[in-house]
Amino acid sequence: MKNKLKVVLAGVGLVAGVVAAGCGNAGPAQARHLIESDAVAAEPVLGEGVATAAGISFDLGTTRIKPGSGTQTVRIANVNGTIDIKQGGGRELEVHTEVIVKNLGKEEAKAVAEQAGLNVEEGKVLDLEAYSEPYTAGAMHGNPSIHLTVTLPKGLSSRLEAKLTNGNIDLSKVTGTGPIELETVNGNVNVQQVDGAVTLETNNGEISVSEAKGAVRASLVNGNIEAGRIGGALELEATNGNLSVEEAASSIEAHTVTGNVEVESAKVGGDWKVSTTVGNVDLALPEKANVQVDGKTMFAKPKTDLPLTVSLNRISGKLGKGTYLIDAASMAGLSLMKMD
Repeated sequence: MKNKLKVVLAGVGLVAGVVAAGCGNAGPAQARHLIESDAVAAEPVLGEGVATAAGISFDLGTTRIKPGSGTQTVRIANVNGTIDIKQGGGRELEVHTEVIVKNLGKEEAKAVAEQAGLNVEEGKVLDLEAYSEPYTAGAMHGNPSIHLTVTLPKGLSSRLEAKLTNGNIDLSKVTGTGPIELETVNGNVNVQQVDGAVTLETNNGEISVSEAKGAVRASLVNGNIEAGRIGGALELEATNGNLSVEEAASSIEAHTVTGNVEVESAKVGGDWKVSTTVGNVDLALPEKANVQVDGKTMFAKPKTDLPLTVSLNRISGKLGKGTYLIDAASMAGLSLMKMD
């Protein structure tokens, strides 16, 4: 049976499962895990809001959970705001929650913030879901912005998922977890220093991933993707946007409909398959690479300073042992150049 915990935090106190657990001088209170039948009505206690450029900010404090040995997935969800994920050195998973309400006075904003918090549901999937109630300010209708800072415990091996509707997701210096999936509808996804496989997605925004030891798959509709220092297989896909790769040790697939594709790597450790319909493809690789090249354009003559053959709109040839295939296609420009 799953345990459910609904938490509303404020300052130095924690209302866990709508049970207040004050901490006095001992620091922030610990969340007490409650089953659904333990819940009783209680009013959250919020501190004074702080005026910021984004609105009135309310610090809801930190929720602490110790994932069970059977936790297979940690799933984080939010609607408006941000999700920031990092790794700590402790044994507990921590979620710090901040709520920002704009276009209202302090008392009205406080009333809106009192309706926001974090739902925690435990089981094989540890669900962490931010919640709030919509409000009206003049002609504006919407939800407050909730900012979640998630600190993972040391040694967490579970799968990690984060989903957001409006806002950015950032993840940095996370190691030892299972596969990681990060998805936002309107916003950016930024990932640095991970060793597991990652899947990144946004509809409208930018994706940036660097220093990833495992496989990376990133896709978007409108925006650009930048990938650097990738150890595993790399797959990039965009509808309207540019794709940029700098240093990739394994295979590369990069396809966009409208946009440019740029790949520069001192090592070719797998096949490169790159294409654009409306845009240019520019590739840079070492002259000593072991590759077989097959490239074509629709309208322009390919360019190269490598010992390859250019004939009309095609470029072909073999470098070294020809171990890997470079398959490049563009309606416009195509270049294959030596690394500087």
